[in-house]
Amino acid sequence: MRAHRILFSLAIFLLFLSLGFVPGAVGPRRITVNFTIPAGPKWMGSWDFDILTAGSVSGSFAETSGGAVIVYVMTQGQHDAFVSGHPAEGLSSAQGSSGNYSASLPSGGKYFLGIVHGFGYEAQDQRVSASARVAAVSTVPFAVAFTSVLVASGLAAVGFRLRARFRETARSLPQTGGVVYFEPPQPPR
Repeated sequence: MRAHRILFSLAIFLLFLSLGFVPGAVGPRRITVNFTIPAGPKWMGSWDFDILTAGSVSGSFAETSGGAVIVYVMTQGQHDAFVSGHPAEGLSSAQGSSGNYSASLPSGGKYFLGIVHGFGYEAQDQRVSASARVAAVSTVPFAVAFTSVLVASGLAAVGFRLRARFRETARSLPQTGGVVYFEPPQPPR
């Protein structure tokens, strides 16, 4: 029985899989989004991201249809308040036809990059391109990497136990010393 070899192989595979998620978990993430904010005062383009630790977000934006926009970096609570009709507040804001923004993210949680019509441009569709660089430990890649390491450790532990049990069983079998006993065949009648 060589089940322990299969478990070791799966454990090694999961460890290599987890290594693929580590850069996405701890390294800065970059994203570029292009979208259109429809005409009307209640429309917003947004992108959300989850982080486990404090960090920062920075990036740039450009409104390409000849108007101005306002960019907010918001917490989950600020985003929920804005969506329910309260005036926009955020950790940081920037406005214009193009520019840069940055904000410190005080702790882990869900954050939003929200982009709304600039003052006086609510009546027109606005095309926007925005980029973001998030420097913090990201939730999903970290969770996948951590879970893969835990499962790999469990599989390896079970594999070691099976291998030890196999070796104990192999040692307890009688040794034949090269001589095999069998019943002699019956003479023909």
